[in-house]
Amino acid sequence: MATPTPVCPDCSQPMTHFIAQSSGRPYMKCYDCNILRAERDTRIPNCNCGMTAKLRTSRTQHNYGRKFRGCGKAVSDTTKCDFFLWA
Repeated sequence: MATPTPVCPDCSQPMTHFIAQSSGRPYMKCYDCNILRAERDTRIPNCNCGMTAKLRTSRTQHNYGRKFRGCGKAVSDTTKCDFFLWA
C-alpha cells in the first residue's frame, strides 16, 4: 500500500519531500505557497554505548532550556560515552 502524499496545510496542494544538503535533515516543501516545513524524525538514536539516547535539557547560559539527546547512562556514571545530538 502506497504512503499518502502529504498536503500543504495552507493551500492543500501536494508537498515534496527533500533532504537539505547543508544539514542532512528531512523537509517538505510546497511549491505553490513556497513554504518549507521540517519533518520530525521520530526515531530515537542509540548512543555510542548502544543504549537508547536520553532526552535531556541544556542548563548552559548560551543554550538554556534547549533539548538534546545524550548518553543513555546516568550523568554521574563515569563509563558514559560522549554522544550528543540536538533534538
